[in-house]
Amino acid sequence: MTFDEQTLAAYVDGELDTATRTLVETAARADPELAARLKAEQDLKALLIGHYGPVAEEPIPERLLKTIRQGAPTTAEVVDLAARRASAQPAHAPRFRLPAWAGMAACLVVGLAVGRLALPSSVRLNGAADQPLVASGPLARALDDQLAAETSGPIRIGLSFRDHAGVYCRTFQPNGREGLAGLACRDDGAWRLRVASPVTAQASTYRTASSEAPPAVLSAVDEMIDGAPLDARGEESARARNWR
Repeated sequence: MTFDEQTLAAYVDGELDTATRTLVETAARADPELAARLKAEQDLKALLIGHYGPVAEEPIPERLLKTIRQGAPTTAEVVDLAARRASAQPAHAPRFRLPAWAGMAACLVVGLAVGRLALPSSVRLNGAADQPLVASGPLARALDDQLAAETSGPIRIGLSFRDHAGVYCRTFQPNGREGLAGLACRDDGAWRLRVASPVTAQASTYRTASSEAPPAVLSAVDEMIDGAPLDARGEESARARNWR
């Protein structure tokens, strides 16, 4: 039996009815891949609660409450959609910072693991006010162990390189399904996410190894890379040294 990502997410969030929940649990006991997907979702939920529980409990800023209290206009505005869309597009993608955008970053982590596309544009995670998000579960294992030539798993690795500080960084994307592609760098024994951007299932399937990342990710690579990307031998050597 096959379950889509929304059903698995609803299972972990406790939103399924008893009958469907029983079906998922029965199928997971007989299907190791399904069990692994559920475990990854549960691990990520625990990670998000640990990282962003305090943020969620913070009081709503007064400026937002003021906006809500003002309410909507009583007369509908006639909008030129073409003009509005053109004026709404920024010349450069904004660089959001944690923890002010922690909720958005939390959506990113969920999307990275289970393909729940929650954001319409790329996000830079600079960690100026807090540490960037840490990869866990299948993503962390792929970043640790997977070579770019290995394309059979749920996550594909693209470019591996050293940044200007000598730190190893790697790009990644979901393999053949929609989700979030991104860039993570090794820091203090963990992979910390630097940028993430949504990809469609079709783009994820047909991109080649040299162009596997969305433009926002490739732009971050161009800013950060020192020298040339690692070749296959360089990847193997870095992996053998645990990316130190």
